[in-house]
Amino acid sequence: AEQSSIESAYLASHRLWSPFSVLPIVIIYNTKLVSESLIPDNWTSLLNPYFKDHLILANPEIAGSGFTILVTMLHTMAESAEGGAENWPFVRSLMEQLGHGGLVSSSTTVYNAVSEGEYFAGVTFENSVLSLITAGKNVGYRYPVEGTSAVPDGIALLKDAPHAAEAKRFIDFVLGRDVQSVLMTKWFRRSVRNDVPSYTPSLSELNIIQYPIADSAERRNQILSRWSQEYQKSRP
Repeated sequence: AEQSSIESAYLASHRLWSPFSVLPIVIIYNTKLVSESLIPDNWTSLLNPYFKDHLILANPEIAGSGFTILVTMLHTMAESAEGGAENWPFVRSLMEQLGHGGLVSSSTTVYNAVSEGEYFAGVTFENSVLSLITAGKNVGYRYPVEGTSAVPDGIALLKDAPHAAEAKRFIDFVLGRDVQSVLMTKWFRRSVRNDVPSYTPSLSELNIIQYPIADSAERRNQILSRWSQEYQKSRP
């Protein structure tokens, strides 16, 4: 029932699921350990020797967020370098920045480790950093200037759901204006509705790539196989 109020860019053509909130990917850094001159405001800055062995990422083979981040970097840096559809050389260089513990299974570990000063910087979702800042943690964030993604998470009615009527009402509830209006203030998530005020900066002010949702899903195993091969090569 709320579909007409959802930004069309977030609606899948098959309509098998509906978008719930928008999650831009950002670079998170510890404000106590990273000086102003070294703040990583672009993907390339993560290759600075200062971050070697002090950079943390979620493993894309285990964490869904890690896979989204990998695909985002592959395509953003490829477009930036005009080097084709995917920029594996950049990702390989980034892998070499990771210490022995810099690749973790949980996205939660990434932002908590940076917050606690165990790592200087990492990559995570915008809402995670905002929640830490509100809690008074020593973290900051940047939207990479080369570009980043803002992929919506989703909600769907399960096939043959035993309580389909109630499920449909719940979907309408969470996509309704009341819930969507408090997404940012309560959970630091951006709304998918076109009648809810945008968070600052708005996505139109940022360099947001067209994330290849269908292609990356279809080629997931192939991408992860390449990642595994490159990661093993990057180990000292």
